[in-house]
Amino acid sequence: EEVEIKSLAAVPIIVNQKRNGAIVVDSAEEDAFDEDIVQILQNFAHVIGSLCYRTYMDFEHLYQKEQFKALFEYQKKFLDKMSLKDIYLNMISYAKTTLPFDRITIFSVDEKSHKTGTIVMCEGIDSDYFLNRTVPIDGKGLLTLSIMRNMPITRQGNNPSCLLSPDEKIHRGFNCLAVVPVIASGEDPQLAICVESEKLYKYGAHHMDLLKNIANVAGFAFARAQAYEEKEALASRDGLTGLYNHRTYMEMVEKEVHRTQRMGTKMGLLMTDIDKFKMVNDTYGHPVGDVVLRETSAIIAKEVRAGVDTVARYGGEEFGIMVVDADETVVEETAQRIRRAIEAKDFEIG
Repeated sequence: EEVEIKSLAAVPIIVNQKRNGAIVVDSAEEDAFDEDIVQILQNFAHVIGSLCYRTYMDFEHLYQKEQFKALFEYQKKFLDKMSLKDIYLNMISYAKTTLPFDRITIFSVDEKSHKTGTIVMCEGIDSDYFLNRTVPIDGKGLLTLSIMRNMPITRQGNNPSCLLSPDEKIHRGFNCLAVVPVIASGEDPQLAICVESEKLYKYGAHHMDLLKNIANVAGFAFARAQAYEEKEALASRDGLTGLYNHRTYMEMVEKEVHRTQRMGTKMGLLMTDIDKFKMVNDTYGHPVGDVVLRETSAIIAKEVRAGVDTVARYGGEEFGIMVVDADETVVEETAQRIRRAIEAKDFEIG
């Protein structure tokens, strides 16, 4: 049976200075609600609003506590000995546990020129397009601008911006972006981490604090890993030619022998030396001999498959070349190609 409503009272429920609902009462009687009842309703609404806000803040504090607990675990990992790739992976792993995003990007500055950089890690929307892209650090994209100015950058709103350059592929669905540079040593950034989201107004001050924590810990670990890898490189390389030294070469050969036996493939080893090299040293002096060694090394390294075959200074004027996944014909062709290239070389000493 329908009842005719003859009086009504309503008061808003305020949570954190925003209207989040209302208490509404009605009656079939006329003038059923006086000012006292309205005041009681307002008091009731105030209690509900306060409880809602306290519940929200308790949840927010618990959530942030769990995020910083994850940060502590993230920091402990970086006390372990890690490669640079391990650092990138851990940055992404921690970000996944604490930050909402639809794409995450890690940009590494070229340590020699400091004028270009490369996307070393990218996960999410269009990640295949961005991964391993190398671009100039010219500030034409938000990520490179963050590196140039050494400052965090955020963007909110449906105004898609380029990461690297104006001619790149832009995802029109992104509404939110945050970039934080990473300083490992010195004053200039060596890395930058960027997160993007399709949801609007996603990243606030708390999210930026988390990103800065990621950057601070990663910077410390990056400096340690970089120093370690440089030390390892010095221990494994010949100081004059920059090629692998004898010890490292023999270790690599042993590993490759085991791999070829396991996979049923073939490999070849070339041994070379520079004919009459003693005469060069005796006639022109050892500094000239060093130039010949360096330039010969560069020719050999250029004539093999980069990233596949291995060249080493075996000792003195002798060089070892490991040609992998190759039969006798390929090994022979490699040897002759090296010989012809050196035969055609005129050493201009001055």
